[in-house]
Amino acid sequence: MKRSVWTGLISIIVVGGAHRAEATWGLRFDVSRNGGATWESSVDAVPGDLISFRFGSYFDESTQVKTVSGTGPAQTLCRFTGQNQVLGMMASDIIQSLATRTSNFHPNVIAVAGNVIGTTGGNSFASNLYLRGLPSAPTYYNAIYTGEIRISSDASLRTLTLCNKQFGSGTIAGLTFFNGGYLPKQEIAAPVDHPNHIDFNAVIHVVPAPGTFALGIGALVVGRRRKRQNAA
Repeated sequence: MKRSVWTGLISIIVVGGAHRAEATWGLRFDVSRNGGATWESSVDAVPGDLISFRFGSYFDESTQVKTVSGTGPAQTLCRFTGQNQVLGMMASDIIQSLATRTSNFHPNVIAVAGNVIGTTGGNSFASNLYLRGLPSAPTYYNAIYTGEIRISSDASLRTLTLCNKQFGSGTIAGLTFFNGGYLPKQEIAAPVDHPNHIDFNAVIHVVPAPGTFALGIGALVVGRRRKRQNAA
């Protein structure tokens, strides 16, 4: 019995270690209630709020890129191609003020049509993302673009989910990286485990303003009183 327990524990440790060793890379959305001073994966909003958001890509130090020169660690993110969306929007909710954070991009990457950002074309791209150096380890992240969502005055309860819609376009990989370090050249390629990327979505929970909720309760109480008075 004891041996079985130890065997199980060893298996868990081995599997857990193997899981941590796997490369993690992909796309990430964040939202902010204070204009980008702090970023979160989820925020609450009330009708009329202005919520900032950012979209970017990340990879960790175990992400490997295979090129004709050989296989090496990802050093910089070269290019994003694809299309994003905001699920759960009402027609009166508005995506606005999109701005790229890259040195080279096609306007299609921040084109907005309803709840969709970007296009399905191969020219919906942003590239040269890390020309000013890598962001902080151990997970390297930089924003591709930022924007805002203006929540309409409609008080309906709803959840807006910022997520990817199309990863890449046709034969064009959604993310490509430079590799380097000990390799003789730097070349552009998708990670070795492409397309097994992990995306992190962000959500905005639209709830009634506290005053609106109180007014609703008050109206309900008044209505019940009137019914009682009429019945009497």
